[in-house]
Amino acid sequence: TEFNLGNLCCELTPAAASLWRKAVRHYRRALRVRTEKLDPVHFAATAQNLATAFRAMPAGDRLVNLRKAIRLYATAFRIYVAARLPAKCADLHNNLGNLYLSLPSPPAAPCKNIRRALRHYARALESRTRSQHPGDYAVTQLNRGYGYLMLAACDATANLQPAARCFHEALSAFLQCGDAAHAEIARHRLDSLAALTAGDGAPRAAPAPV
Repeated sequence: TEFNLGNLCCELTPAAASLWRKAVRHYRRALRVRTEKLDPVHFAATAQNLATAFRAMPAGDRLVNLRKAIRLYATAFRIYVAARLPAKCADLHNNLGNLYLSLPSPPAAPCKNIRRALRHYARALESRTRSQHPGDYAVTQLNRGYGYLMLAACDATANLQPAARCFHEALSAFLQCGDAAHAEIARHRLDSLAALTAGDGAPRAAPAPV
């Protein structure tokens, strides 16, 4: 199906710009069949994946693509709320957190979108609990930690302790799941975090995302 072809384009590594464009075309074709009226949940799933493709697309107008992704995520979120699917809503909150970390904040409020991202991660964790969804919990904590790291880089009143707590939580949960690859990412971020401080907990510089 067009939906599965879109997923395939997204899963190929590395996903070049041409593959993301193909994914967008496949998802748009899928939405002609998976309409909101006839199949709202599958419509929402397709809209969500289309949003993710726009968010990840390296070519074209980055800001325009991110705004398209926001609108599509909002559509999917509305349907998932109506269908009472908290796990799907949590997925979207995690995705929106990632999106807002990528979206430049206005000059007058340089931390605005970072704070938005952190609110979405907190909402995701309401459903992505460690006891019920340890893998998803770990992923969101990892993302949240990087959000706090970015916040400390743009807000002189912030510190790195929340980021450290999130990375520790992510590392522990990944180890609990037996996910050695992602545990190593969390460990690397903790090591990078230690290099940012000089004994007083103040941020010195931010490493690139792992």
